[in-house]
Amino acid sequence: MPFPSAATARRAAPPPNPSPDARAAAIDLGRAVSRRPLLRLAPGVAPALAFLHLRPEPGVPGAAPGDDLARHASEGVALRLLAALADPAQADALLGPAPGLLIDLPIRAILPQPAFTAASVAALPLAAAADPAAFASLAEAARRRGWGVALRGLGAGTLDRVRPRVVVADWFIVEWSAALGDGPTPDGLRQLDPPRIILIGCDTAAALDWGLDLDIRIFGGARIDAAPSASGRGS
Repeated sequence: MPFPSAATARRAAPPPNPSPDARAAAIDLGRAVSRRPLLRLAPGVAPALAFLHLRPEPGVPGAAPGDDLARHASEGVALRLLAALADPAQADALLGPAPGLLIDLPIRAILPQPAFTAASVAALPLAAAADPAAFASLAEAARRRGWGVALRGLGAGTLDRVRPRVVVADWFIVEWSAALGDGPTPDGLRQLDPPRIILIGCDTAAALDWGLDLDIRIFGGARIDAAPSASGRGS
């Protein structure tokens, strides 16, 4: 039986497995970033759009949520998003009329100067607060570039990891869940300043009522997505 030629062997060889960076670069940015409104609510006051929340959600085939491949792809999309927002044409398509921008970013992101909007906020993962001194340095560098800083990844099981008097974030992003709403208010949540909390994942009226009762004023979630003010143009 003759051996296959080199050309035949090359054609039969499986394609090389792309690197994580190549996978992230190949993802369609427009489909890999969710754009969710965050509304400011208060009794007796018309709802107003506070921020547009941009979250990288690349959905890499074969990757499980939270694993290294998914995390790397998400970080890659976030860094590409920063570059895209520096282009006015792409920024208009991504942001629309939003008065403020909240964008989930990895710790290693280098923030552009000036910021994209008058109220641009970098939402950093909870791991960034593991070293409060390092987090303070990140926050100081961000503010020098005109950015605010938020801490994300807070919820029923993680609120007690944050010491708000030490972690100098401008905003704390808390994910609503039934576990958070059941029973007494968690100690970690009581230590946060309510006007600096953004409550996301609000899919029910009960979630909004719970937040408003705690004097939280900025909300996101399916209930907010459906509100007329979520477009930024009012009803």
